[in-house]
Amino acid sequence: MSTRCHRWMALCCLAGVALSGCNWAPKSQLTSCQAHCRTLSEQNRAQLTEVANLKSHNKEITEQLAQLEDEMRGMYANGSTPRTRFSSYSSNSKLRDVLSGAGKASPVSLQELARKHPLLRYDSVTNSCQYSAEVLFDSGSVQLRPAAQSSLREFAGFLASPAGQGLNVLIVGHTDDRQVAKRETRDQFADNNHLSLGRAQSVQEYLERLGVSGKRLGVTGYGADQPLVDNRTSNDRQINRRVDLFVTPNTPPVVGRR
Repeated sequence: MSTRCHRWMALCCLAGVALSGCNWAPKSQLTSCQAHCRTLSEQNRAQLTEVANLKSHNKEITEQLAQLEDEMRGMYANGSTPRTRFSSYSSNSKLRDVLSGAGKASPVSLQELARKHPLLRYDSVTNSCQYSAEVLFDSGSVQLRPAAQSSLREFAGFLASPAGQGLNVLIVGHTDDRQVAKRETRDQFADNNHLSLGRAQSVQEYLERLGVSGKRLGVTGYGADQPLVDNRTSNDRQINRRVDLFVTPNTPPVVGRR
């Protein structure tokens, strides 16, 4: 056989060995790959289990929300007022609707009441009297100022008098248009709506300490939606950081009562 043939046969043998070696791997590498596959499989099963748990939890929350909605509808149907921490109206017209439906007392009697008590101002649109003394607050604060405490003591005296005993009070909190900036305030009140309600509740709690029954008091908050003046200057913003007090007949329940 020629030298050329020997060389050809040797190359063919080497090629065969090389081709057969493409499908071969060390045992240790194969074992490592198998372990990695098992780990991935276990992780996949764990994720599927977590997804199933989340779906089950979501179903429970949905059912609880539906139950609460049914209870709320039942409370309204029975004429009850749900006890909510926060209620806010977005426009003056809604406040007028609340006040105008507050009772069936004669407008004449409320007008007479306002004439006899200079601190009360009668509103024919809402058939209510508003307490005209200022109850103002510092920026980002729900603490009553000394001047506000003095006004509320006088107001509580009126509510305890024969003329005021047959009346309820709707306490409406307001803010200026600046967002809540102080960190300690943000930790307690998420936004201006909650801050305005906090101011109304401060007035409510102070009146209760002065002896006014909580059953006669309701609270709500409008945030910055109902300014008395434009928020152009610091003095204007001070005027808007307030609580309004509306006197209404006590025949119906008070909106926002705790």
